[in-house]
Amino acid sequence: MSAKQSILHYLDKQQGATDAHLQLKPEELAQNKCLDALHDQLHEVYHAKIEKGYGEFQKPVPTFQKLMMQWLAHDLEFVAFSHQVAGLFKTYVEKETLAVGGHLLLSFEQRGMSEYLWVVILHQERGLSVNADLELMSTEYMNLQNLHLAAKINLTEWQNNENASRYISFAKGKTAKKVTEYFKNVVGCEETTDPESQTQSLIQGFQHYCKDQALDPGQTNEFSEKLYDYCKEQADSGGSVQMDDVAKLFDTPEMGGFAETFDQRSIVPHRRSLKQFIQLQGNMKGLSISFQRKLLGSSVFFDPDTGVLTITDIPAQLREQLVETQMV
Repeated sequence: MSAKQSILHYLDKQQGATDAHLQLKPEELAQNKCLDALHDQLHEVYHAKIEKGYGEFQKPVPTFQKLMMQWLAHDLEFVAFSHQVAGLFKTYVEKETLAVGGHLLLSFEQRGMSEYLWVVILHQERGLSVNADLELMSTEYMNLQNLHLAAKINLTEWQNNENASRYISFAKGKTAKKVTEYFKNVVGCEETTDPESQTQSLIQGFQHYCKDQALDPGQTNEFSEKLYDYCKEQADSGGSVQMDDVAKLFDTPEMGGFAETFDQRSIVPHRRSLKQFIQLQGNMKGLSISFQRKLLGSSVFFDPDTGVLTITDIPAQLREQLVETQMV
């Protein structure tokens, strides 16, 4: 079991309201299979499905960090620490009219050699289940698929590396930016790393390097897929793209110097942007086009002089729809 200490509190607030009610749990959550399942789902969703930002604690020292330091120094018990953090959330959420309440989860865990502190707002939703008599029943469940307000603090890195600047990761979901900002402010996080811009720089640098090396389309596609596979693997595991690993991946005469063209030796991959390594896409009003880069020159042709894109092998389903439309 990775979770050492965990607790839930409930913050009741409706969107648009300026007051909130806080229900505090007086003791830690029991260590059982339900807590294990919650952590397993949290890890799966957070690391494999959510785009994240990265940062460090603000300066001067924010209130959350002060409370955390008191807990780590054993001046505050975990439950007392969580009560004060919950009160801090209540203060902030009442100032943000767009924010809603939810269940505040604080969880201290160890994974491998590192210790982490999770700060997460969970929401319950209504669903259906079937009872022993095969009757439908209304039920409530924790929906972790819509996890938009979550932060994970790498306590080990924060305590042992004075030069660390991205020991806090946080969800960057579809929630309104002001709501995400309020959550970051409660934790006291200042964003230091923008994975999307870093990934875009990697993609553009790769494309320019391939062009400078005069690689043919087949070679470019081969190297693109290699880099995409490596970056996606790192994104799915919550890791970072290391230029030393990229250098080993591209240990060839054509691409041997690519990794040395980047000043940053480590970047955080942005999952949605990675598709640009292997895919071309664009949309306009009433039209959306997407295809793999390796199809360009085989079944997809582009004439830069006329701006005409020709597709010679279209999907069977689309062909059927076009034929039916012509017959109407």
